[in-house]
Amino acid sequence: MRFYLLVTLLLWAPLQTSPKYGTIEGTVTRFGTEDPIPDVEIVITGSGRLTNWLTPQAVTDSRGRFVIGDVLPGSYSVRAQRLGYANPAPNGVRVMEGGATRTVVVAAGKRTENANLTLVRAGAIYGRILDSAGKPLVDQDVGVISMDERGGPFAQTDDRGAYHIVGIPPGNYNLAFPEATSVIYYPGVTERAKATVLEILEGTVLTGLDITFNNGAPPSETEKTFNISGKALDRDGTPTSGMFQIVDLLSHAPIEPGKSALYSRLSWGSSTFDFRGVRPGHYDIVLFFANSNSSTDDVSRLGVVGRLEVHVSDGDLKDVVVAPGGVSVNGQVATIGNASSASASVRLKMPSNSVRSLDAKSGASGDFMIPNVVSGTWKVVVSDLAADQALLDVREDDISVYDNGFSVEDRTPKPIQVILGSDGAS
Repeated sequence: MRFYLLVTLLLWAPLQTSPKYGTIEGTVTRFGTEDPIPDVEIVITGSGRLTNWLTPQAVTDSRGRFVIGDVLPGSYSVRAQRLGYANPAPNGVRVMEGGATRTVVVAAGKRTENANLTLVRAGAIYGRILDSAGKPLVDQDVGVISMDERGGPFAQTDDRGAYHIVGIPPGNYNLAFPEATSVIYYPGVTERAKATVLEILEGTVLTGLDITFNNGAPPSETEKTFNISGKALDRDGTPTSGMFQIVDLLSHAPIEPGKSALYSRLSWGSSTFDFRGVRPGHYDIVLFFANSNSSTDDVSRLGVVGRLEVHVSDGDLKDVVVAPGGVSVNGQVATIGNASSASASVRLKMPSNSVRSLDAKSGASGDFMIPNVVSGTWKVVVSDLAADQALLDVREDDISVYDNGFSVEDRTPKPIQVILGSDGAS
C-alpha cells in the first residue's frame, strides 16, 4: 500500500528541472490582443542545445501556452510557426523581436518566462497577368512590396497566367513584377506613385487582381540600337564549342519580387554569340548548359553556369567573354506538422530577373545539392510537392530568407533549410 501511494505521489508531482538546466516558457497570442493561439509549433535554436532545428520542441495548448524543459544555459532564438499565420508587420513594418521570433537567455536552474510571441492571420491575393494581346504570362513571378520598400511573399503564374500569393502579413502593399525594361505595378502602370495601394488586414483575401500591361513594340527607325558580341569560354579558358548551350540577354531589373522578361536568346553549338538591335540599357548575359538531349523549351532542366553584367550606352560591345563560375548550394528539405514527406524538387531563382538554377531532387533524408550557382541574390522555388504539403519558410543559418532571398558570393554559402508543412492545417 505504501509503495502504491509513493508511486502515485511521484506521478502527481510536477516535473522538476535539473539544477544544471533551465526552462523556456511563454504564450503565443494574436497580435494586438490577448487571444491565445493553440496548436502553434515552437522551435528553439542556439549554441546551448544541439537539436534538429526543424523539430518542434513544444506545441501550444488551448491557452496558447508552451513549456520547454531541460534546456542548457545559453542564448536561444525561439520561433512560433503555424500554417495560415504570419509574423506581424503593422503598416508593412515587420516586427523583428516579439513577433514570430524572440531571443531569450536561459540560466541554470531558472525559468525563463518571457518568451511570449505573437502571430497574425495571413492574407492572400489571387489574379492573372496578361499582355496587351490577352496572352497569359507563364512562369512569371509576381509579389507584394511593402510601403517601406521591403519585399514580401511572391508567387509564380501558371499556364493560364494565374497567381496565388499567400502568407501576407497585414499592412499596405503594392503588387508588382519586373518586365523587360521596367517594373509593372497593379493595375498595369510603370510609375509606383500611380499604383494602387492594397490594404491587407488579418485574413484578407483579395481576388480578381488581374494585371494587363503593354509589353512594348519594336524600336522605331530613329531609335539607336547596338550589338553585343563575344564568346563563351569553359572554366579552363577554352571555347565551349561542342556543348549544348544557351546564352540569354536579360534586362537587369532592380531587386524586386518577380523576374524580368527575356530580351533575347541565342542557342547554338559554337562558342560565339552576337546580339543585334539592343536598346541602350543595363543587361545580364547569362550562360546556360544542358545535356545534349535536353529540350530548349524545358527551361527547368537548364542550369545557369555563368553571368556577366553589361551596360549598353552609345556603341557596340565587342569581344565580351562569359564563362562558367559558381559554387554549390547545399540544403535540406524537412517537414513539420503532419506533412507526409520531405521529398521535393528545389530550384533557385534570382528575384531581379529570370535567371534560375538547375533543379535538385531531395533525397530520402531531405538533403539536396545545387551546383554552379553564380553570385547574386537568390530565392528558393519548390515543386513536386505532395498534395498535403506547402512551403512554410526558407532559412539560412536559422534566419528566414523566405522574403528577401539569400546571397551567394565566391564561396559556398551556409546550408539552406527548406521547411514544408501540412497544406490542410489552419
